Amino acid sequence: MDARDWTFGGTWLYEPRWLFTDGIRLHYVDEGPREAGAVILVHGLLVWAYAFGNEIGELAAAGRRVVAYDQLGFGRSDKPTREAEYSLERDVTHLEALVDELGLERVELVAQRSGAPIVRGFAARRPAQVVSVEERDEPALPEIVRMPFLGRLLLKGARVPVRRMVLSEVERAAYLAPHPSWESRCGLVAALRREGSG
Repeated sequence: MDARDWTFGGTWLYEPRWLFTDGIRLHYVDEGPREAGAVILVHGLLVWAYAFGNEIGELAAAGRRVVAYDQLGFGRSDKPTREAEYSLERDVTHLEALVDELGLERVELVAQRSGAPIVRGFAARRPAQVVSVEERDEPALPEIVRMPFLGRLLLKGARVPVRRMVLSEVERAAYLAPHPSWESRCGLVAALRREGSG
């Protein structure tokens, strides 16, 4: 496990949990009363579960069970170094595995825009388990990042979109931390490609 401090100045204090499935390890948090209806938060392209930090606490305090996880290639989850290892089908299968692992019979799904295909795929496979689906906007990518070759370099090499977001230093550190190397950023490029914009 990564021995770095992942609390980011006390802004992320949730206990890390791990799902081992499909030959990989996914990180998630599971907060609030277990008997309550579950809300699953699905992050977008530039971020990880940290993006929902405040909302996780608020929902749990309101008596909801809230689960937020890092997709393959993001946050504290494993990061395969070949883009071919990433696919929408695999992401949907991972969400199914998480729901099964936690024994969730009915779920509300909330996704940032680029995470929406995952929740739509889950809902198509398991409609009886889905109470509702909410899709939200997320920070827009600079148009230059959508250019096939240059965009790949700016996203994977320089993390330009995150560096251009209006963030505190702690937030910026939290969003940059999961991808310290070129190899660790394959999931970012694969997600952009899947979005049909790269």
